[in-house]
Amino acid sequence: MEEKSDHKLIQAHEKLLRDHEKRLGRVEHEMLQMHKEFLQGLDRVDQSNKYLREQNNDILGAIIKRNETEEQHKHQLQLISRKNMWQLIIGISSTTGLLYIILQQLFKIL
Repeated sequence: MEEKSDHKLIQAHEKLLRDHEKRLGRVEHEMLQMHKEFLQGLDRVDQSNKYLREQNNDILGAIIKRNETEEQHKHQLQLISRKNMWQLIIGISSTTGLLYIILQQLFKIL
């Protein structure tokens, strides 16, 4: 009788071991799936970061180009402003001299 109970106990233990092995197999499979998904997620993040870096480089390049163009435009405006100032000074001086000569001639006539 003791043999039968030992045999039943051994069978029950073997069944528990098989169930345990099945559960471990499922857990291992799920862990592998999670690992694959994690690696895929990291790959997507890397691709996204690469795209954003490229976009940032393009934006930075456009800003630098705009700033250089703006500086050139400012410099040209300063040159034009100085040129106009000298033209104004020369024009006023010439007009003043001409008026002086005309007034002198008028006083001689009178």
